[in-house]
Amino acid sequence: MVEGDLRRNGRISMILLTTGADSYAFDMQIGLSCSLDFLAASGLHDILESSNIVKIMSSCGRASDALHHLHGVVLCNVWDVDTANSVLETLVSANAWVDDARVRRNASISADPSKMLAIMRSERTLSLWEQRPLPESLLKVSKSHMESLIPIAHAQADACTPDLEPMLRDRFEQEVCTLRDKTVTGAASLAPGEVLEFKITDGELDILDGDDGNDEVLDSDTPDFSKLTVVQLKAELQGLGLETRGRKAEMVQRLQNSILGDCVRKDTTIYWEREAFLQIIPERVLQHVERHEGLDTAVELVMDIGRSAVLRYRSWQGDYVHSPLGVTISSDDLQDTCSRLGPFNPKGRAVIANSLHRVSRLKDSFGEVIGLTVRCGRHVLGCLTPVEDAIRGSVLIVGAPGSGKTTILRAICAFTSNNVGKRVVVVDGSNEIAGEGQTPHSCVGSARRIMVCESSGQEAAMIEAVENHTPELIVVDEVSSKAQAQAARTIRRRGVDLICTCHGNTLWDVIRNSDQD
Repeated sequence: MVEGDLRRNGRISMILLTTGADSYAFDMQIGLSCSLDFLAASGLHDILESSNIVKIMSSCGRASDALHHLHGVVLCNVWDVDTANSVLETLVSANAWVDDARVRRNASISADPSKMLAIMRSERTLSLWEQRPLPESLLKVSKSHMESLIPIAHAQADACTPDLEPMLRDRFEQEVCTLRDKTVTGAASLAPGEVLEFKITDGELDILDGDDGNDEVLDSDTPDFSKLTVVQLKAELQGLGLETRGRKAEMVQRLQNSILGDCVRKDTTIYWEREAFLQIIPERVLQHVERHEGLDTAVELVMDIGRSAVLRYRSWQGDYVHSPLGVTISSDDLQDTCSRLGPFNPKGRAVIANSLHRVSRLKDSFGEVIGLTVRCGRHVLGCLTPVEDAIRGSVLIVGAPGSGKTTILRAICAFTSNNVGKRVVVVDGSNEIAGEGQTPHSCVGSARRIMVCESSGQEAAMIEAVENHTPELIVVDEVSSKAQAQAARTIRRRGVDLICTCHGNTLWDVIRNSDQD
């Protein structure tokens, strides 16, 4: 096991090994303080690079990347139980290349190792590996986990037929090399203010270098499975001797994802309070909204007196769609909605109780409400993954209204408070981050929240958070004035990390905004 901050700008804290009979813990902090060549002096370098010693690991990609870029170690001869588990489960369902009976006989041993690792890592934080001495309970859990991998790997190897083992070895090598050989692995390696095009691949940030890959020359004997349709893929797989036995195309796609390496992780889940959104909509409009195709991807509902209500939503292709509902809004409709809300704050916003949604109002010169915008708030689990490595220290998030800044803040609150174990305080100027109510919404994890009664008091609440609640991280949405910008600078100078958002398209927009000077 390789533990610590496994980023290219991080630090490996501990390397743990077991033979089944004996276990060893190599403290990198102490070792490197004694000798810069600690890995070689301790024999670890030779063990990790040896082609004669099998290293049984779980999800080895991050460890391989960190070992190579931090210490120059080229990990070799790995049996990755997560990769093997994924391949064997897929082949069992496809009745291909594997002894089904032996897999099922060893099912009690080969429990899902990725689930075991996830449970372990949810019970500990990165900061624990920095403690000296290490908690005894942490070492016991880690030792138990390592020892459990040995029978799992043996069960997996026992289930393999001779035809399958070479393919598994290739997949293990791919797992070791893919992340390690990337030029850029995440947002933390980018320069502040740098503008680059990117895409998300397997939950990682991939920087586009302008080469679309069309000039790539493939071996004529090796089909490029990532560019095939399902029908073409099925034919190629049958040509390789992998019989699909009449199963659905989804099974073929699953084989492509799990065996052939073009895996697209679907670990992003969107949560939103649908009923809370619908309950404040006037009855005449509600019947049109409920059956609308864009409801589940709704961004906002716009209601202005004398005009048709408009539902704005994202299409499945990502386009922003304006859809008139054909219902003309009256003053009574607006009053009906306002009666179901709490009071509006000085910013002209109200939050729907027990939800992340918000309502903003338009008023005429006499103070009467003439329009409402019902913004749909969502908690997107997994949205932080591509930039997770950059959430360290103080961070400024810049984006236009509706671009997802607050959604990212919610994910940051949950990640830093639950996974990293920091003391997080949210300064919630309009109760959008953690919702209305005395108890913060579950989407912010264990973060605490200061509610601000008036927008003019947000800067005071930011300083109050530092002085009264001993935070390690303060999260603020929409820093929009000189006083709030000054409070942000003060917080940073007091040794507390700050993550906040500002409106703008680029960093230069923020720098040139005189209101935030």
